[in-house]
Amino acid sequence: MRLLVVEDDRLLNNTLCYNLTAAGYEVDAALTQSAAEQFCRKQEYDLIVLDVNLPDGNGFDLCRDIKIRRPDTAVIFLTANDMESDMLKGYELGADDYVTKPFPISVFQKKASALLARIRKQSGGDHIPILKPSTVWDICGLEAVTDEGGKTFGY
Repeated sequence: MRLLVVEDDRLLNNTLCYNLTAAGYEVDAALTQSAAEQFCRKQEYDLIVLDVNLPDGNGFDLCRDIKIRRPDTAVIFLTANDMESDMLKGYELGADDYVTKPFPISVFQKKASALLARIRKQSGGDHIPILKPSTVWDICGLEAVTDEGGKTFGY
């Protein structure tokens, strides 16, 4: 399954991509709305993890555009906006979930795993990767980050 993470916080974007890739998904990363739009013109996604506040636009508008072109694409909003009206707007635009920051990565992983399992089942797929908590990034020292097997992933 192919996923797109649209999050302008580089560390959070990298962390999400790392965890999703480690779980066996193909993941693309965008830091801006324009980069996400370029990815969406070239590739279809099963799930888009989408921040609401982006430096060059907002995730609500991007979600609306995505749902017009591909209504079956799943969307999880990931944002610091915790107002009820924002949550309702996200769901009204077709979001499958709305996760407010800060959040435990293990909870996000379970939400994404459940959603992707449902998508896989509906599409007739038989292999459902299970997301597992993995190495937490060392955000203070910018040291090498490795997975459980010792493979270096980033800094």
